[in-house]
This record gives sequence, structure tokens and C-alpha cells, in this order.
Amino acid sequence: MKPEDEEVQMKVLQIDSSARTSCVTRRLTAKFAEEWRKNHPVGEVIQRDLEADAGAAVVSLDLG
Repeated sequence: MKPEDEEVQMKVLQIDSSARTSCVTRRLTAKFAEEWRKNHPVGEVIQRDLEADAGAAVVSLDLG
């Protein structure tokens, strides 16, 4: 098999960083990942949520 004949598994890194779970960017990245999965069924979406992973280290401020 030639190297150019090998199928490359694509990956997407989805990073959510907002402390607000209802923010527009979270919905946008979730929708993008959903659509990407439909078009790349063998691909992988790696999800990172900086607010959830950081736990108590992230303080959510209402800047209102």
C-alpha cells in the first residue's frame, strides 16, 4: 500500500471555555461538531470544557 492510499483519520478539537452553559458559542460549537460528525463518520471529535475541567478554579462573574 502506498502512503498516499492510506486514509487519514480526521480529528476536531472542540474547546468550550465560557462559564455560562447557555452561551451562544457553546451552542455553535456543539452544532458544528454534530454536523462535522455527520460528514466524517470515522473522524473523532475531542471535546474539552475548560470551565468544567477547571472546577472551582474558574469563577463565573455576572458582568451584566
